[in-house]
Amino acid sequence: MNIILFKAIAFVSVLLTGIAGGIWAERLGTMSHGKRFFSFGNAFAGGIFLGAGLLHMFPDAQENVDALALGSDFPWVSLICALGFLFILFLEKVFTNGHDDMLVSDDEHAHKKFSPYILTLVLSIHSIIAGIALGTEDVMKKASIILIAVVAHKGSAAFALTVNLCREGISKATVRKVVVMFSFMTPLGIILGLVLSSFLAGRAELLAEGIFDALAAGTFLYVALMDILQEEFNSTRDKSLKFALVLFGFGVMAVLAIFL
Repeated sequence: MNIILFKAIAFVSVLLTGIAGGIWAERLGTMSHGKRFFSFGNAFAGGIFLGAGLLHMFPDAQENVDALALGSDFPWVSLICALGFLFILFLEKVFTNGHDDMLVSDDEHAHKKFSPYILTLVLSIHSIIAGIALGTEDVMKKASIILIAVVAHKGSAAFALTVNLCREGISKATVRKVVVMFSFMTPLGIILGLVLSSFLAGRAELLAEGIFDALAAGTFLYVALMDILQEEFNSTRDKSLKFALVLFGFGVMAVLAIFL
């Protein structure tokens, strides 16, 4: 399959997965069994993200940087990966909390009006980075791994976003707009990556792929560890089953690393 056609399919697949997650949340989010199934799917996605970051994205970034023969033993890939992790940590735990405190102290109505968009922005940053990594990738098997990880998480992320916004008392019309905006973030990243790769060639292209693969690895690890696994295992319910699903997701990525 042509890589451009593959990315077009990825664009549509990720977009529809995000929207479907929002629709599912509207229908099942208030039901206990719906939340439980979401929790199981989220645990599986956590394993997928952990495996994709450690077994695919990070090694791919290292391969690209090694091919550049920079003549330095400095661990550039580890540094960029850590910066990706820390960037999302700052946005989610520092930037968002600071703005929430400011909005609440100034005007409760303003908080209700703007907080959904701030939340969506923060949740979307790693989606955009993953989309750029996919858009700049010119090797089908590597692009496939990124797509699998993104699709595995996009629906559950949209589900969680919808449920959280509904709990805040946001109107259904606004929630739907926010979820659609969120669903477009990874496709937007794919387009940005395609545009970027069209202007690059040779060493510059290898460098760009390496940087965005390393950043994506860091954001994948953050989502797996801080957003998914921490949240899921804070609950005492179904811990053994959720751990098995995490292992299964990680195992899927490990098997794919053998063949892809």
